[in-house]
Amino acid sequence: MLRGESVPAQSHGECTVLFADLVHFTDLAENLSPVHLVELLNGIFSDIDSLCERHGIEKIKTIGDCYMCATGIFPQQNRIVGIAMVSIGIVNVVNHWGEKTGYPLSVRIGICTGQVISGVIGTKRPLFDIWGQTVNVAQLMETKSTGNCILVSESTRWRLREHFNFEPVPDVWSKSGHSLHAYRLVPSGSSLESSMAEG
Repeated sequence: MLRGESVPAQSHGECTVLFADLVHFTDLAENLSPVHLVELLNGIFSDIDSLCERHGIEKIKTIGDCYMCATGIFPQQNRIVGIAMVSIGIVNVVNHWGEKTGYPLSVRIGICTGQVISGVIGTKRPLFDIWGQTVNVAQLMETKSTGNCILVSESTRWRLREHFNFEPVPDVWSKSGHSLHAYRLVPSGSSLESSMAEG
């Protein structure tokens, strides 16, 4: 890839995709200097990077104040429980930075499991990315979530049902007009303690 060689697109049958977006960050940014804004984002995202590395989760990219990661893209790497633990850890990280800075920080998180397409776009500063309905639904779950809420699709809930508790929430509607079941991941005491100990 660094030599300008093309990388063929690949289909992956079962991946889990996570989007995390800081709530009202645009409003907060209006009251921060550019330097402080970058320092805050770098601190939060660096901590999330560490969470992903610890749990074997692949960071895809950041878009402004949004963080995207996934599992199941590469062989022998499908750690859906790990990405759920990362989601809990992200809430803890954002809460920590809110307490540390005094800023009113919270995060919306959306997760979906299913098929994705991966590939590399461009030859100058090439970018690895993933696409597909699973990515779209994960992002939809994030946008329909609320502060410090982890919203997951039915496909994700079913695969995690023996590891975490979930509460049903009203269906969310896609741009195409389809309703989708959604659930709030409810961290157990043990998962919270584990995430806090690792964070």
